[in-house]
Amino acid sequence: MCYNVLDFWRNEVMMDQVELRKRLEKLVAHWIEHNDAHAEEFRAWADKAESAGDEAVAESIMQAAEQMGRANAFLLAAAKDLKEG
Repeated sequence: MCYNVLDFWRNEVMMDQVELRKRLEKLVAHWIEHNDAHAEEFRAWADKAESAGDEAVAESIMQAAEQMGRANAFLLAAAKDLKEG
């Protein structure tokens, strides 16, 4: 499920700190899931590129998948910080 972030944040000026943290928890969880889905798709396409003989393309796509994992490491840290308060 991909929702419009602008709609989600429409009233951020009016929200208090507690509400902000609740929204951030939801957004961060969504971003992690979204990145995981993209990384999986990247790996599938990298396999197809490799099978077609495009090793350089496959390697670049695999590196993109790895970067999604690195991004998620930071998002997981943010999620932990949000939960711990």
